[in-house]
Amino acid sequence: GSLGANFTIDNTSKTQVVPDLFEPNLVNDFTITKTNTVHDLALTIYQGNPPVQNETFNLILNVQNHGTELDNCYVDVDYDNSKLTLTSSNPMFTVVDANTIRVNISNPIIPFNNYCYTIPFTVGIPPAVLVGDALVFNAQLTNQSFAADNNPNNNANTTAIVVGSYDPNDKICFEGDAITTD
Repeated sequence: GSLGANFTIDNTSKTQVVPDLFEPNLVNDFTITKTNTVHDLALTIYQGNPPVQNETFNLILNVQNHGTELDNCYVDVDYDNSKLTLTSSNPMFTVVDANTIRVNISNPIIPFNNYCYTIPFTVGIPPAVLVGDALVFNAQLTNQSFAADNNPNNNANTTAIVVGSYDPNDKICFEGDAITTD
């Protein structure tokens, strides 16, 4: 495997003869060394479940460290507060303004690691939110450790379409020699 241009590995392969299948103390050490200093945090946002009126909708943030250094950051998420209500009192979420929350990531993100954060919202009810409405989220990651991120395009956007609630009494009956959905 390759770690990219920013790292080298001292032993790219290792062969070991195992004399006993139950040998518990086999250790293979590989030293990974950085070749460049790179600050590169990346952000992805996506929906954890479909948004349904008057139910909890989870927005998921995934922050990854593609660089070589420990980095601290925060993520600002813009949303429409006329359609959504933040339902968490998690201390890592702070309100920036009526339509923006900040996710404070307190621990430095280690290279190769990623962290996921779930932001729960309650979806509004009609007439504020109708089936088919688009819920738009814009998120921006700010690297607090290093002002010049090597890949500064750390904005992420997603749109979730409101779906109707599922009626457990909605039943379809198929009859005949063959069952088709036509």
